[in-house]
Amino acid sequence: MIRVGVVLTLLASLCSCGRDTAVSDNRTPEPVTAIQSAHQPGNRADSEALETQSTRLWDATGSQLEQLSRNCRQFETSIGQLLETPTDETLLTAQQQWRQLHGELRTLAIATSLAATNPGLFSPLAQSLANIDQQPIAAGYLDSVAGYPNSGLVNDITLDINHSNVRQQHGLTADNEASLGLHPLEFMLFAETGQRSAGDFVRQTTSTPELASLNRPQNRRRDYLALTTKLLCDDSEQLTEQWREHQSAIAVPYFALTPEARLQLWQTALQAELQALHKPRAAHHCDFAPKGCDIRWRYRGLLAFIGRAEPAVPALPANQRAAWQSGVTKLQQALASEPRNDQLSQQAIAELNQAINGRD
Repeated sequence: MIRVGVVLTLLASLCSCGRDTAVSDNRTPEPVTAIQSAHQPGNRADSEALETQSTRLWDATGSQLEQLSRNCRQFETSIGQLLETPTDETLLTAQQQWRQLHGELRTLAIATSLAATNPGLFSPLAQSLANIDQQPIAAGYLDSVAGYPNSGLVNDITLDINHSNVRQQHGLTADNEASLGLHPLEFMLFAETGQRSAGDFVRQTTSTPELASLNRPQNRRRDYLALTTKLLCDDSEQLTEQWREHQSAIAVPYFALTPEARLQLWQTALQAELQALHKPRAAHHCDFAPKGCDIRWRYRGLLAFIGRAEPAVPALPANQRAAWQSGVTKLQQALASEPRNDQLSQQAIAELNQAINGRD
């Protein structure tokens, strides 16, 4: 009886959160009417199949997070090489590694959107993600920007750059006051205009009457870059561990639900991602890396998720299945084409949106 009460409470939370959560076009994704009947187990074998599928979807994300964490340590190595030998070449390598790491996180957009589409269930997940992927950010909170040459944590010599302070400063009075995660690192590596110089990371060994060498902006920038990279990797590993441990604060709300309710979560997250991809610029969300970030990472993540989730998700009316498959095929073709075919990609996303929302 206790477990039934917990499940009913969580399901009530899920339903209310779904109504209150807006997605990129200010509409909550409407549930597909076929999902309830499609996910109703007819017998014991059906129930076991749904349990297996819903667990497999969760665990697959854990495997992806594990790979992300390993690659974060490779990124940390490239940052160490940049700081040891600040050159245009080592800076470019670090920038490329940042783009790669950011892209890999974008392939997890459907899974990470569980926190946004169901905040009542996944508050611990939202907190973890805020330390990794908070955006947008206020660049002037971190370092000098146009018109404010002495702004930010880098230039505030009253604040030591250490583990405790950098964590305390994260979101101190507003969400965009970010000191942790990928996007502060994006700004540090690319600068406000995308024209960061390797000279900004050259160690300074001389002091002046006004300023000790350790407080020179280049040295504080070096310290902040190294520390924030380490914290990013630490936080990524912690998220991975919590995701893979089914008894963690992140996973327990998911596994307390019935398999049918879990699959409904994924359906809603898939709908939210498709709606977000209708606005490609918003989906890039890179403000400092020149030309933004490559949206094709999200397309790849979408296709990978669809491959893992079918046939359980999406649950579609029979008359929409062909339209859905047409959209999937077009997106596969767009990603395989050279030069890139953004028009075909958007056509595919439009078809997938129409199919999952039951529109002809």
